[in-house]
Amino acid sequence: MRRAVFAVVLLGSGCGRFDFTERARDASVDADTEPDASCVTGACPVITLATGQQAPYGITVDESFAYWVNYMTGAIMKCPLTGCNGAVAPTQLALGEPNSFFLAVDTDNVYFTINGSDKVDSCPLTGCTGGPTLLAMPMAPTFIVLDASSMYTTTNTGDVERIPKPGSSFATLISGESNPGGIAIDATRIYWTETVAGTGAVRACSLPSCTSVVTLVGNQDQPSAIAVDATGVYWTTTTAVWGAALDGSNAHVLAANEQPSCCGIAVRDGDVYWTDDLDPGRVLKLAKSGGSPIELATDQHNAATVTVDATYAYWTTRGDGTVKKTQR
Repeated sequence: MRRAVFAVVLLGSGCGRFDFTERARDASVDADTEPDASCVTGACPVITLATGQQAPYGITVDESFAYWVNYMTGAIMKCPLTGCNGAVAPTQLALGEPNSFFLAVDTDNVYFTINGSDKVDSCPLTGCTGGPTLLAMPMAPTFIVLDASSMYTTTNTGDVERIPKPGSSFATLISGESNPGGIAIDATRIYWTETVAGTGAVRACSLPSCTSVVTLVGNQDQPSAIAVDATGVYWTTTTAVWGAALDGSNAHVLAANEQPSCCGIAVRDGDVYWTDDLDPGRVLKLAKSGGSPIELATDQHNAATVTVDATYAYWTTRGDGTVKKTQR
């Protein structure tokens, strides 16, 4: 079964920066997916899966492919995890619209938000030559996550929306939030950030009705990207990476004095991963139990979002239009 990982841009937050100067460097390209048992985490080759992309942003993977969205054109792209720089070229599944930032996949379809046109669209994983299918039109949708029956998105207008599969309608679960940003989901709840300077918050509500919203952690400085696992919730602020228990207790700084991207965080197997999109640009990991961050990749100019599977971390690099991976 395919596993989806999600992220989103927050318009008006620093995620709107786009600098296309070519500044990244890579150790190798077109490597296969067999891990190198001799490499040590933090010193493994950075492998380029695809080049020549137009400001790639949101990314997710399944067992065989990486999927991403090109912000400049709205193209939804697909590439084998073995790479697309040789005989195999990236496949364009759909051409959406500019200001498409993030996407999610299930076993059949890719789903993506178009912030500027108030749309949530879908396309089969095999492609949609006739154009994507319009599923719903919530106002200014941003982050998107899935469960078995529905899609969920936050909006720039302060809402958390649910769109039942296969689409055609949507229901507002929560309204009146202060700039909701990142969104994550587990079996029982939705979690999101309120991206407000100094007084931001991590919030949650119980599925399916979300009749009661709770603030898990308050007084955060522009919390943005968010991820959850079986025991905790993790998020980025303007200067740090944070973690807390699922009920909001034991909120603490995991990594201080950082400059994390507004939109890139993931968690798996006891480690938290994030991107730093400011020069020189980095991809980092840190054990949930603490310690010092490990740099998985450096000189990743405008590194945007990150996702992980059992072996690799994958990310998009807007500055030079590439999609990359390294052993995690």
